[in-house]
Amino acid sequence: MKPKEKAADLFVKNIELIPDYIKRIDAKHIAKYCALIAVNEILDNMMLYQENFDAGKPVHHKSYWESVKKEIEKI
Repeated sequence: MKPKEKAADLFVKNIELIPDYIKRIDAKHIAKYCALIAVNEILDNMMLYQENFDAGKPVHHKSYWESVKKEIEKI
């Protein structure tokens, strides 16, 4: 899944969790914020993984999740 598609997927999954009475207020910002929290958690855990297993191997997934984060911010 491309970063833009993953960003949209995370956004939709979060917006579906927001109750209807809140959706009228500001659901887009809430869903976007929740999706960013998820991606930041993934990136933070990748940093821990990299520190613990740093054997000269690049963490190739980090750039993917950073791209997902940028796409979420564009929503």
